[in-house]
Amino acid sequence: LPQIDISEKKVIFMSDTQFGSKYENLSYTYDLFDFAIKNGYRIVLHGGDIIEGNINRRRNMSSIRQAHYFVDKFPHDDSITTHALYGNHDFLAMQRNEDVRAVLESREDVNILGFKKAYIRWNGNTISLQHDIDNYKISMPIKAEYISFAGHSHYYHIRPKNKYKNEKIYIPAMCEDAVYLTSNPNLTGVVHKPGFLTAEVDDTSINVSHYSFEPNGIVKEDEFQKLLKKKNI
Repeated sequence: LPQIDISEKKVIFMSDTQFGSKYENLSYTYDLFDFAIKNGYRIVLHGGDIIEGNINRRRNMSSIRQAHYFVDKFPHDDSITTHALYGNHDFLAMQRNEDVRAVLESREDVNILGFKKAYIRWNGNTISLQHDIDNYKISMPIKAEYISFAGHSHYYHIRPKNKYKNEKIYIPAMCEDAVYLTSNPNLTGVVHKPGFLTAEVDDTSINVSHYSFEPNGIVKEDEFQKLLKKKNI
């Protein structure tokens, strides 16, 4: 599986932009980049479902048109690099048209990490970025990551640490998909708010903040701290 090294102390996590869907919200993506620029973030990590994949959810936009749409509309700033996974919607688009992959990977400021999962070495610690789906099984190496960040669920929540696995933090979606949420029985009572996460690492902890998009702007909703093991000197 892919592994990258990040030297920046703080990053932004986004997911499920689903460009080409009737649920997309371009203003959220541009607001996130404005937030990143104003607050000194230089790394964006995208948890998958870059585009929609389906062709009947936005004026019959074909898969290849969705890919070009992403390349044209996704924000660009010389100071920011985006590392992105492919999710199940992206995979569907590639099944429909094999040229989709080349188009999605044509942006020099967007580094595609592959499909479903990647490992990141961050300030000497290993974390993972995932698109958390049961389908499209791939063999995963056994690797201990301090914490996982996962797209696909479309809402922010945390799977607590248990005997075998560390915490997994689910990244909220960058699109509006209230229809999906109200039709999903597993999400009864969940208040869906599109948003993103920030994370900052130091020698003792990884500190995560959850932000939502509100009519009056970006609002911090929640904070989570993951203590790191002391390194041997």
